[in-house]
Amino acid sequence: NTATGSGGGLWLQESTCIVSASALDRNAASNGAAVSAFVSSSISLLHGSSSSGNSAADTGGGFYLDDSVLDVTGSCISRNTARNDGGGAYGRMSLFTLRQGASVIGNAASRGGG
Repeated sequence: NTATGSGGGLWLQESTCIVSASALDRNAASNGAAVSAFVSSSISLLHGSSSSGNSAADTGGGFYLDDSVLDVTGSCISRNTARNDGGGAYGRMSLFTLRQGASVIGNAASRGGG
């Protein structure tokens, strides 16, 4: 999937999204190639789900969070890229929680960490 703005895979506002045993892979967008979440949104990545191979032209290769929550349990955020900040995930006024069996590996961004 490709978006010219935010959220190549999913775009959320004041929403809750549960991804279980599924893939948010190979999406592209300016921000939040897999998922962009705004205004009190919540995303749970559960039970062997993945966010992998996503590419953001600006920020948040995997996830772009603005005043939102990302909870990862038993899933992997890997091989995502962003031209600027947050290869795996970027958050502004947001909460990012890794729980049992979660991994964030091999993500890249030119500044602001992978």
